[in-house]
Amino acid sequence: MGEWDVYCAICGGPLRAVRFASRQASPPSSSPKSTYANRDFDDNAYDPSVVREKETEWLGDIMVLAFYYDAPRLKRTYLTHGNEYLGYQEVEADEGSLPRRDDALRWYDHPCEICTFSCYRNGATHGIEQDPAYPFHRQCFKLLRRCWGGHPLRDDLHHSHPESELLESSEAKDEASDLETDGEDFVSEPDEDSRPEKHLADTDVLYEVMRELDEGTHLKVDYGDIWTTLSHHQIWESRAGEEVLVAHPGMVGGLLDRIRTLSNGKSTLVGLSGHDLTGRVKRDPFEDLPVELLAEISWHLSDMDDIVNLGKASWYVTLFLRGASNVFWAEALRVHTLWFSELQACLKMYPNVFEVIDMKALYLWVNSGTRPTRNLPRGHGLIRVANRRRIWKVCEDLVGRCKRKIRDRELEQVEEEQTTFRELLREKSCCNYMSIVSHDEQTKMHGGVRPRWWIRDWEETYEKQQFVEVFFHPLSGFLAGISVSSQESEEKPSITERVRRTMGYRLGDPETGVIPIGDWVCGIILHIATARNPLRSDSRCGRSPEPNFLISPKGLTILCQRGTQLHFGETSQGHPQKVLIPRPNHNSAQIVGIMGQLTVRPPDEENLVVFSRIGLLKVDDSYLSDRQVVTETWVNYVWDDDYSRDNLLWKRDYADVLGEPIWNHPGIKFQAYDDDCFDSSHDLGIVRTADKPTRQDLIPQEAFIWAKDRQDAKQLCRVSIYTKVVDVYTTDFPKDNVTNVYGIIGFEAVYLSGERRTAGKTFDGPWVKQPVKRRPGHGRDVVFWSVSGERPQFFRSDLDIDGEGGEFINSITCMSPGDRKDCFLAVLELGTNEGRVGGCILSEEVNTEASFVPERGRFLHGILLTFTDQLRAIAAITN
Repeated sequence: MGEWDVYCAICGGPLRAVRFASRQASPPSSSPKSTYANRDFDDNAYDPSVVREKETEWLGDIMVLAFYYDAPRLKRTYLTHGNEYLGYQEVEADEGSLPRRDDALRWYDHPCEICTFSCYRNGATHGIEQDPAYPFHRQCFKLLRRCWGGHPLRDDLHHSHPESELLESSEAKDEASDLETDGEDFVSEPDEDSRPEKHLADTDVLYEVMRELDEGTHLKVDYGDIWTTLSHHQIWESRAGEEVLVAHPGMVGGLLDRIRTLSNGKSTLVGLSGHDLTGRVKRDPFEDLPVELLAEISWHLSDMDDIVNLGKASWYVTLFLRGASNVFWAEALRVHTLWFSELQACLKMYPNVFEVIDMKALYLWVNSGTRPTRNLPRGHGLIRVANRRRIWKVCEDLVGRCKRKIRDRELEQVEEEQTTFRELLREKSCCNYMSIVSHDEQTKMHGGVRPRWWIRDWEETYEKQQFVEVFFHPLSGFLAGISVSSQESEEKPSITERVRRTMGYRLGDPETGVIPIGDWVCGIILHIATARNPLRSDSRCGRSPEPNFLISPKGLTILCQRGTQLHFGETSQGHPQKVLIPRPNHNSAQIVGIMGQLTVRPPDEENLVVFSRIGLLKVDDSYLSDRQVVTETWVNYVWDDDYSRDNLLWKRDYADVLGEPIWNHPGIKFQAYDDDCFDSSHDLGIVRTADKPTRQDLIPQEAFIWAKDRQDAKQLCRVSIYTKVVDVYTTDFPKDNVTNVYGIIGFEAVYLSGERRTAGKTFDGPWVKQPVKRRPGHGRDVVFWSVSGERPQFFRSDLDIDGEGGEFINSITCMSPGDRKDCFLAVLELGTNEGRVGGCILSEEVNTEASFVPERGRFLHGILLTFTDQLRAIAAITN
């Protein structure tokens, strides 16, 4: 298949250098139609006499709009500049323009040494599906900004030069008009009357719009007749005659004299002049319109060609246009050529130009001269403007979509009373992390991110009952919406009389609950289930099998500060748990709402998943100092280095072993293994293989607790490690030698009482004792067993422990494999205080070794495990 290019999201053009012919085309004849006839150079290259190669260097000046889900503020998108297109749908980031936080930057859902953006939905970096980024040229973004703000002169005119000098300047001065973009503000000058949500929505909404229009390599917008998907489907083709697509859309100098030449010109409406059709028109609906209204209609058309086309459709309009005054055509020029900054500046500088120039002639000249068509001749002075006009049309489409979304969201909050506290929420709310909660490969889900505040005044949290409604998709059972509302008065407790604050969709009948007066939300547990997609087959049209499973929350538990728990949906079916709580580690904070990313399409019979990401909106207690705040909560302080535990999806809460949920246990901490050491600063549960079954946040973490305390350790009598053949590979030397690749798939602890605790997968016997296997570089032997009968590829390694005699596990040793990365570990050993060691040997190729031994006075409770097809990450659990 080869490489697939991606293109600028705004103009649809290439992101790197294009091809130019080594020789110019033959001199054109007197007929414009024969300009490109009888070529003596490559048709798959641009003509350097039409567009110079140096003038296409702007194509390599790339910006990227990406999503930063760990942003501490509500604004989640950011712009970078100075990027380089690497090919294969990847753009390398300029480190100087990347967002930073106080802690390490977490790129998407995996760490990487070189930060690259995967562009559009089909992009894939490091083999992992990422949230797409959208690339575009800096020049195109400048046009988009100008189109958004509606100020044609602000961004293009360089204020250190007189405007007249700009108009008469050479092409070298075009560079002086370039706008320095800081990559933060999408709107040049925000509207003073706009609310904080509008500032929040600028680039966030633009990202949402681009996400909805994502076609894999470009956006589903009209890039013009000359741009065709078939011509540039896999790689960009530099086709002779299409030079306008790569022409620099910047300012053009020397236009004033060309405009003056039109002062004695005569104008005609092409295709309509010289004919009198009055006697042949039976009925013209435009004939009943007043002249003033017809002028307004003409000014509100979207493109210059539309006026001419309207005249072709109506004889009455043709007569009106023929007799229209200079004032009419001047206004038409003003509203229809916002993309023609040079002309706008000229009209502004010389208000008496109407007296000496036929404005209709100027209008028709601009329309024909800037029309982006194929085979523009050499020396076409307006080829830059023609490309700018083409790009401007896309900008108008994108801006229109963005502003409609902003308007719709503002209308949603019209009923909300604007109070001082509401303004505080919008200014001071933050959402440190938005967790991925769903997986649906087919829909690619990720849509817009929006906040939803649950209260209007803080007093509602302790003076009124709060009513919770949770909605689930009627077909899939997945979470569809969450609503929190307060009782307005004792006389009006009905839900129809309460202010609803819903995130998501209100589908079907809700499950309801009540938060008592004086209590408030301090956390949420999402019970995330995996279900087969009933609407998808295992294969499609002969292609490789598509993932036929869906992952999304099917249950929700609301945790309250005074211990109340409200359960909705499937909360007792054993689904993995994602916990969202604000920790009191640094500044105590209160929950004030929810941040949600919904899927691109609304829920229906085919779209069974609603939420893509969910996070909590919170406000620091310092902003509530003059209000009644519950500071005592059962959510515990945890070790600073273990803060990443809140980002994990837990297989279960392990409260039956530890006495309370592992995610809220204040007495334990984690030390993650990463190649050469165990360290509390390493991220927990990171799967570094490229073939993940799903997103990182949706891989469950399992705790293998072999001893919750020293008394429990006295009951332990054996720990077993289960392995199996997970892959095979063939070597060249010796030729065609097939070698098994082993991986760890489970653990088991056996106690004197007969109790068994497991993690991962285990298998029953009968077991057959195998010959001892020696650890590489050491004299220690490992005894292991295999399953007899039909499953000889499963093995078990045992470590017998004399718990009653005071023996306990006090060390973990991991060895990483050599060059082969098809297995996570080469060796895993558990050691006891008696000096005995047991474990498993998966490979004789050993690269690095790391051991963990608790500090004096501390105790090793067990290990934290991450499984996919085999063990992929491990961490020590200690006190």
